[in-house]
Amino acid sequence: LILALLGLTLLGFLTANLVGRSLLVFSESILARMPVVRGLYKGMKQIFTTVFNEEAASFRKVGMVQYPAQGMWTLVFLSSPPEGGVAQALDQPQDYISCFLPCTPNPTTGFYFYVKRSEVVEVDISVEDAAKLIMSAGMIQPDQFVKKPEA
Repeated sequence: LILALLGLTLLGFLTANLVGRSLLVFSESILARMPVVRGLYKGMKQIFTTVFNEEAASFRKVGMVQYPAQGMWTLVFLSSPPEGGVAQALDQPQDYISCFLPCTPNPTTGFYFYVKRSEVVEVDISVEDAAKLIMSAGMIQPDQFVKKPEA
């Protein structure tokens, strides 16, 4: 993941000019011919394009749901209500929202599910702070929860 992030960042810098764009087209054509790498590259490219595109419908809010059992709360990233075939399959789809429950310490893996809005408690922290909390397994608390030393 780190190598992919560094590689995509380097490609981003290079694509800022004409030489970089032609290099990108050439390298993508090579990757498109490699059977295993092709699928990985396309998936990673789509993920990074979606996550880092500010206009994209990515995670907007942080919530908590009871998982893996009643009384145990975990952070989830909230995105959008169900659409298309998923919405048609649910009774009252407007009552549901999509959630992504990332795993610790690797937030690129996790569970994606639809849950009733009434079962989600929205938390007033940023997506970035929630990601830090999850990746650090709770060792790095969001700024608003860190107690300041009294003067």
